[in-house]
Amino acid sequence: AGWNIHIDRKSLENYQSQKGPFGRKLRKEINAKTSCFKMESRRCRMLTEEGLCTIQQNLGEASLCQTCRIYPRHMEAYPGFREYMLMLSCPEAARMMLTRKEPMIFREKHVQEWEKTPRGHLQEKHLKEKESQKCWQLSEVPEIQETLEDAAREEGELLEALCRVRKTVEAFLTDRAELPEQRISMVLALCHDVQNQIGKYETEKIEEVCEKFEKGRKRLKKQITEDMAGNQMGNMQQETRKELRTGYLQLLDAWEPVTDTWPDFYEEYLEKLEQTEEKTYQQERKAFEKQWRENFQEAAEQLLMCFQFTYLLGACYDRNLWGKAVLTAYSYLIIKELCFGIYLDGGTCQMTDLIETTHLYSRACEHSDRNLEILEELFKDRTLFSMERLLYALGED
Repeated sequence: AGWNIHIDRKSLENYQSQKGPFGRKLRKEINAKTSCFKMESRRCRMLTEEGLCTIQQNLGEASLCQTCRIYPRHMEAYPGFREYMLMLSCPEAARMMLTRKEPMIFREKHVQEWEKTPRGHLQEKHLKEKESQKCWQLSEVPEIQETLEDAAREEGELLEALCRVRKTVEAFLTDRAELPEQRISMVLALCHDVQNQIGKYETEKIEEVCEKFEKGRKRLKKQITEDMAGNQMGNMQQETRKELRTGYLQLLDAWEPVTDTWPDFYEEYLEKLEQTEEKTYQQERKAFEKQWRENFQEAAEQLLMCFQFTYLLGACYDRNLWGKAVLTAYSYLIIKELCFGIYLDGGTCQMTDLIETTHLYSRACEHSDRNLEILEELFKDRTLFSMERLLYALGED
C-alpha cells in the first residue's frame, strides 16, 4: 500500500460491529481519529506477510472499504458528470495503458441514479439534475444564495470551457505525425494562452483561443520547434539541458516517501545522471532518444493522455490550468529522465523499465497530498517553470 487508506462510513460501521478475535483485531488496527487503517512501515496492518488482505479473507470481498474496492480505479466528480479512470500507480494498470497501441478513447455513458426520499419512496433522478441542484440548497439567506448561485454559474461556465480546451488538447496529443515532446509543447502553449483568459475572467474568449490554435497549427509547430531549440532562452541558455532536467529531478528531494522503493529508485538514477559528464550525457542522450522514438512513441502518448485526463479539468476549482498543464509536462519529463538514467546504467531501457518507473512515480505523486502540494507550490515559480525553460527541457540535445 504505502498511503493512507480512508474507510467510508458504511464500511466503518460494519467493521465496528464485527465480533470475535478478528473483529477485535480489526478495530485495533483502525485510527479512530482519521478513520484510516493504521500503517507499519507505510504498509497496511491488515495485510498478511504475503500481501493478502485479511478483511477479504475473513469477511469477503463485499466487505472491503470503498477505497480498497475501487482501486486502481479513480473517480472525479464534476457538476453534472463524473469521470472514471485507471491509476498509473498500479503496476498492472500502468502495463495495460502503456502497452496499448491504439489511441486512447473515452466512453460516455448516461447514468441514472436512484435514491431514497425521506418518505421512503424511490425517486429517479438524473445525475446532471442532482449535481446542478446541490448548490441551490445550501442556504435560504437571499444574499448568500445569490453569491452561491453566481459562484456555481461561474464554475459551470469555466468547466464547460475547459472541456472545450481538453478537446483541443486531446487532438494535439494524439497527432502521431508529431513527436510526443512537440505535442505536449503545443499543449503548454495553448494552456498558457487560455490561462491568460481565465485570469482576466474572460471565459467566453477561450473558444476563440482554441480555434486559433487549431487553425494555426502549422505556424504554431514552427514556433514551437524554434522554442524547443532554445531560441527564446536568451541569457538562460548558459544552462544546459542536462542541468535543467536534473535540476527538475532534484526538486523531488522534498517529497515525503510514500513507499520504501521510490527513494532508493529515484536516488540511484539521479546520482547516475548527476555523475555523467556533459559530453557523455549528450552522446548517450542521442542514442537514447533514438531508442525512445523507435520503441516508446505510443507509450509516451498514453502517458501524456493519462496525465492530462487526470488533472486538467481540476482547474475548474482553482482556476489554475497552467499548473495542471505543467504537471502533465513535468511528470512526462521526470519519467523520461529516470528512464534515461536506466539507459545510462545498463545500455538500454525496456518497456518493463518504463512501466516500473511510471508506477513508482505515480504512486509517490498521486497518493500523497503533501507531494502534490509541493509540486503545486513549485509550479508558481514562473521563472523556474517558464514556457521557455519547459520547452527547452523537452527539446532534443
